Amino acid sequence: MHAEIQQRDRSLQRRVAVLAGLGFAAALPMLLLLQANLRNPTANSADLLAQIHYAIAAIAIVALPMHWPVRWLWQLGRATVRTERFPPPDTRVVRDTPVLHAQAARRRGRALQAFAVLLSMTTLLVPLALSWVVAPLVAQLL
Repeated sequence: MHAEIQQRDRSLQRRVAVLAGLGFAAALPMLLLLQANLRNPTANSADLLAQIHYAIAAIAIVALPMHWPVRWLWQLGRATVRTERFPPPDTRVVRDTPVLHAQAARRRGRALQAFAVLLSMTTLLVPLALSWVVAPLVAQLL
């Protein structure tokens, strides 16, 4: 018996590659600027603290676009659990994907939802933790 395989969608593969390239191109200037600022800290402690706050803001801005894939992951997990099929019917895939049914599909759907929650919490909490912990700690050290 052969496993059911959902065939990849080549146009989706191209779109994903273009979007990943655009995302990288958009984030690269900000990351290079951040790296340049952190590599050459000034002797003035107020300037150094301002640079740390700038770095935290840059991390938060770079993390913002992560909420679109989080929402998509959650919806994919919900549809997988509801239909008991992974990938859900009429879902386009980037690569040839073995189809899961019943309990295996429900487990995959719940795992996708758990990953979406974890990714969402990470993108929200890392910049907050940095601003609440790192910046005051550096301010005390200066």
